[in-house]
Amino acid sequence: MTLLLGVGTFFTLLRVDPHTLRGTPGSIRPALPLLLARSALGLALLWGGSSLPLELAGLFLLLPPALIVPTLSLLWGGDYFFAVRHTVAASVVMPVALLGALAVAVPRGTHPGGGLGAALFTYGAVLLVALLLPGLGAQVLRRSDPIRAGALSTNWNWLGGLALVPVAGLATFALTPADTRDAARLTWELVQVMAATGALLAGLRLLTVAFLRLRRPAAGIGRDLIITQSTPNVFLWLAMAVILAPAAGSHPSVIGLGVALVFFLAVYVDEQVFRYGHSQDLRAAVRRVLPPVLATPHRGGA
Repeated sequence: MTLLLGVGTFFTLLRVDPHTLRGTPGSIRPALPLLLARSALGLALLWGGSSLPLELAGLFLLLPPALIVPTLSLLWGGDYFFAVRHTVAASVVMPVALLGALAVAVPRGTHPGGGLGAALFTYGAVLLVALLLPGLGAQVLRRSDPIRAGALSTNWNWLGGLALVPVAGLATFALTPADTRDAARLTWELVQVMAATGALLAGLRLLTVAFLRLRRPAAGIGRDLIITQSTPNVFLWLAMAVILAPAAGSHPSVIGLGVALVFFLAVYVDEQVFRYGHSQDLRAAVRRVLPPVLATPHRGGA
């Protein structure tokens, strides 16, 4: 899954000019109040949590946007380049906040044997392979041979989108528990995890919508803020949960499966919401352009 995400990142950044990335640090500015609110709540759960669910919820809120966010922005009518810059910037800044949080939490002995520290190591490994290395490789190729990079992006960019297609199937297959002898208990745990994940994602969406009602940015950026803030990088979270869950005596497959299922379901729901909004905008545009007689359906024959 990490390698497939890396392929998607490579082709995403291959089509982005290096000059466009110069504004990367500033792309977090429109979402800074949202990120601060999420970080404060996440740190409170991580530091004050005395159980695995609270700690995992805190880590969930400290996640940067998913690596598929630029692709979603391109599909859903957002500002593609803003989504790229925001994802790259948040993927650098949010781990720093997480590192600071773990530096405080680990000495308190939350998990004997440095469970949180080991979780952060896997977090960094996934981030390195799925974002940093392919992103740097794409920009080095674009800088050294822009003609070849342009041809590769034009002719083979579809591979980046295609690489993301099997991620959902691989995630749910890999996380499905192999031992289902205690199916009733596993099913109840799965329902609980899915409910908690759904509540977290719904909370992130409500927070983002409330923020946008106060700030009212440009339409494209507003849509991208909804996508970036409501689509966290659950693959980084899964890398940490696999380490933390066994240390606390929990079943990592059930936890990971519940989060993955809700994450991909939420992407589908967002797709339907954006499609509905787009169709409504098209109907409104048609009504504005057509004369009233043509725009109004006739009743009672020709």
